[in-house]
Amino acid sequence: MASAAPAAVIEARLRAQFTAAPIRTANDPAADPDANDGPFVVLEFPGGTAAQITIGSPGSNLFRDLAVFMIHVFVPSQTGEQAARDMAATIAAIFRGKSFSGVDCWAPYPPQEDTGPNGNWFGVSFATPYKYDLLA
Repeated sequence: MASAAPAAVIEARLRAQFTAAPIRTANDPAADPDANDGPFVVLEFPGGTAAQITIGSPGSNLFRDLAVFMIHVFVPSQTGEQAARDMAATIAAIFRGKSFSGVDCWAPYPPQEDTGPNGNWFGVSFATPYKYDLLA
């Protein structure tokens, strides 16, 4: 699980800059999507590491999170994988090599797909590694 601050700014950036489909989170209380609703995106924070980089006076200690966030893009089955790949590419560009609100993102991994449609959905997923520094 990600620290609260980077998770919040990553989610806010995604919601502000990607409006082509609803964005859900891992603990989203929304009902299960219906294929008639169209594509959707899930943002997930599977984990990472944290370390104290410097030791000093209170307020001058640097703590660093190194982690990844996952993007899962789902399109209705039989609509073609290109739609999912295009949405993934658009989202990847929002974060690729970008720094914002203390978060530094690196190159997103190439999208991975399942072996085919799973029920009503076809999906691709990718991870984006990031660093977050906190002075405390």
